[in-house]
Amino acid sequence: GGAKGTILPSLGASPRLCFEKYVDAVIDLLIPGQTPGIKERLVDLYGKPELLFFGPD
Repeated sequence: GGAKGTILPSLGASPRLCFEKYVDAVIDLLIPGQTPGIKERLVDLYGKPELLFFGPD
């Protein structure tokens, strides 16, 4: 339960664009990097697919 992330947009920012950029950033954390030195390897603690749930709201 509880919040999984917080978005603090600037005044006048587009809420939709802020949310899209937030989701893009989370997805970037889940996708293995293809460029050495740019992104470290992901740590897989379970060895199986995991569900990413943003909640009903």
